[in-house]
Order: sequence, then structure tokens, then C-alpha cells
Amino acid sequence: MSISDKIKKSKEEIKYSQKLNVTCDIYNLIWDLESRKNDREFLMTIPINIVASNESFFKETLSSLIDFDEKYLNNSKALIKRNNIKIDIEDIFHITKEKFSLGDLIAYSFKYSSIESLYKTFTEVSGIDIFANIIELTKSIDEGFELEDVVNENRPIDKNRIFKNLVEAYEIRNIICHDYLSATHKLILEPEKLKDFLMDTYLLQEIITIEISEKIYSKKIPNNYSQHIEYYNSIIQEKKEILNNLYKVLEKSFTSEEQYTNLNKNKLEFENFLKNDSKYVTSNFHDFPLEIHPFETLTQTYSIKLIEQRIKNLTDEINYSS
Repeated sequence: MSISDKIKKSKEEIKYSQKLNVTCDIYNLIWDLESRKNDREFLMTIPINIVASNESFFKETLSSLIDFDEKYLNNSKALIKRNNIKIDIEDIFHITKEKFSLGDLIAYSFKYSSIESLYKTFTEVSGIDIFANIIELTKSIDEGFELEDVVNENRPIDKNRIFKNLVEAYEIRNIICHDYLSATHKLILEPEKLKDFLMDTYLLQEIITIEISEKIYSKKIPNNYSQHIEYYNSIIQEKKEILNNLYKVLEKSFTSEEQYTNLNKNKLEFENFLKNDSKYVTSNFHDFPLEIHPFETLTQTYSIKLIEQRIKNLTDEINYSS
């Protein structure tokens, strides 16, 4: 299967909200485990979900970094060369047609066989070793993030423990997926150990998100929540201005009043869709207090994605008809 096919297969019918919720899904499994400790079939899914979650998380994280700034694309060059990654004409075609981004193409080309290789790739691309200053990281979490369930005096940020747990989780996953007899008759699944695996998976993903948000994205995107809202609102307005200009281009080709009427109806329908569909991006967070997961910025970023898709659709229509 080509890289392009892998990306399309992976992203097919995946909503933007689902990409955002990879870490949240792991967190939910921690609490599901409490009531399903005797459900062996459920327990066997946990190592599989951990490996799949990490792969999706790192792919999306690396893709976003590479698309965010040319610096991270440059950081990827040595990896691309070392891994002998080949980009063919089909890949270039899909990028030019905006089927997926350059960041997607590179991120999906990397190897994801082990948690060590995943983290090594991340550090090389981002230039950040999350564990370089654990004291500073712990202080940052204590001051601004609600992670007491997974980081506390009895459970500090410990790189050795995190990787030891995740390496073991990957080994168990391989047994479950590739050795049916051992998985069915020999494998012992301890709920408390599996819970520890989940907690460290969640912790690793969270601290990576925190670190890149503060050390990378915050350089261009404000840290203050009210400034976040203002920042994303300005992007929405810019995108809507582009959209309005495209409407004007369309109108120049109209030859009947009916076309104007239909366009106005279509514009109104899109605005209603934008408003209503954006609300559901935070549906998986409805049990969390606002101060933990501020919903408005998630809604805004999702709205931006919808408007960008609308712009692309209209641009394609204009180019096709011209």
C-alpha cells in the first residue's frame, strides 16, 4: 500500500473532533476499567488501544508541527534521508489537490513500531526533549493543569517508569495480535498494571501537548484564553472575507435572478450548518468543567476547518467552470 493510500485510509470518514480526542479516549478507558476488571475481552483491547492511540497521536502531532513551521520540515530532512523515504508522483498529486498536507505525507512515512522510535522521531522533529527538565515541567503542570490523577507525590513524572510501562504494553499487544494460543491460554492481564499503562500513555501524550503548546505554538498563538478567542475569531473573519470574495466571483457569472436567490439560500444554509455542526465538536467533553476544557476555542478551530473546506469547494467550482 502506498503512503497516499495509507493516509486516505486512515483519515477516511474521521472527523476533526475525533482527531482532537485521541488522548481523551485513553483517559476514558482508565475509568471504564474500574467497572470492567473481570471482562477479559475488554482487558485484551487495552494494550491494542494504547499502541493505536500512540501511533495516531504522534502522526497528528508530527504532521501539525511540519505544517506549522518550515523549521520542523527542515528538522525532518535527516529522518527522511535516513529512513530512505520515497515520495512518488501520486503523493505530489494528492498534496497539490489538497487531499492531504505535506506534514501528513512525512508523518505517515515514519516508522511506528516501538514507543522508543516514536519518541526519538518526535524529539528530532520538534527539537524538544520533554524530559530534559522534569522539575520545570512538574511545576508547570501543578500551576496550570488538572492532572492530579496521573501526576502527584506518589506518581511523579518518571521517564524510566513511563517507557518501561509502555514497552511492556507494546509487548503484550504483540502477543495478543500475533500469538493466539499464548494470548488465549497463557497471558495474564492484571487490571492494575493495565491501568498504570493507560495512565502513563495519557500522561505522555498530555505532557507532549503541553510542552509543544507552550514552547512552539504559543510563539505565534497567544497563551491567554481570552486572547485565544480573539486570535481565532480574527482567523474566522479572514476566512469569511475570502469566502465572500469567492461569492462575488461566482455572482459575476450569473445570468438570472434565480441564481442569485439560490446562492443566498446556499449561503444561509452554510452559516446554519457552520453554527450547528461546530457545537458538536466538544460533545465528548460534556462531562468536564469549562475551566479544564474551554470549549469555545475548540469550536472556533473546528469552524475554521469547515470554512476552509467551503473555500476549497468554491475555488474548485470556479476553476472548473472558468
